[in-house]
Amino acid sequence: MRIEIEKKFVAKIGESIACASKLFRLYQDRTGAAGYILWPQGAKKLLQCEQKKGIALADAHITDCHNIKAYQVEPTPIIQLDQCRDYAIQNPINNIATKSTVSSVNNPKGGWAFRIKRIVFQLKLGLRQVALITKSERRYITIRKQDF
Repeated sequence: MRIEIEKKFVAKIGESIACASKLFRLYQDRTGAAGYILWPQGAKKLLQCEQKKGIALADAHITDCHNIKAYQVEPTPIIQLDQCRDYAIQNPINNIATKSTVSSVNNPKGGWAFRIKRIVFQLKLGLRQVALITKSERRYITIRKQDF
């Protein structure tokens, strides 16, 4: 189960759960997550995906592993600290997000092989979105500010 607040493809109808919330099947998300809940079966699928496709950052790896059944809680019970200001929520740690120490000079964009892989990946994502049109909707997940 993924817990997050950005625009994503979710089922049109959710299942009511505790705390006046709903659980929606999450079909596609490219925005990352503030938190995950992972069952052992899902962990095994992630390891199998890693053996086939190689290692990646957590969000990218989970997004690219399509045989995992992902779900989204709404309203979202957690957000990333750097998003607090956008939702007028008091950040319990600080009000200034830490600036990345990775500079573009030290982190080149990549050569042609990287760009071709990126284009192929984007085309696959586009085809997946077309396939999801009938059973999902692309929308923002709501947030209940009083929960924070």
